[in-house]
Amino acid sequence: MADDEGIAKEQESLSDLMSLIDGKAKTEDKLGIIRKLTAKRLARLLHEDKVPEEFDDVLQEVTLKRFRRLGNEGMTAYHEAGEALSFPDSDFDEYAGEIASYREDNGNGAAHGAGVWFA
Repeated sequence: MADDEGIAKEQESLSDLMSLIDGKAKTEDKLGIIRKLTAKRLARLLHEDKVPEEFDDVLQEVTLKRFRRLGNEGMTAYHEAGEALSFPDSDFDEYAGEIASYREDNGNGAAHGAGVWFA
């Protein structure tokens, strides 16, 4: 049964990837896939099972950034006819402070000054 679930997840992931690279796929479908993947990533960064409501704006903004970058994945910069675009290493870099603060406030982050001392 667990194998069937793993196979189904693998097939869903492959289908999602195919939709993202398909030039004929609907924008709505692509946005849905990107939002789903972005939500999974943000939840992991927050050490939560799902994205808390107070991070809906972050989820929306990062989803839009990722959608606009479709076709340029993996690039750090793009230059053409006087136009220049650069992409951050992580879409969540500008929210790092908010994420760290949330984790600390909710007991999901490393405690400052924690450690083990040996005599």
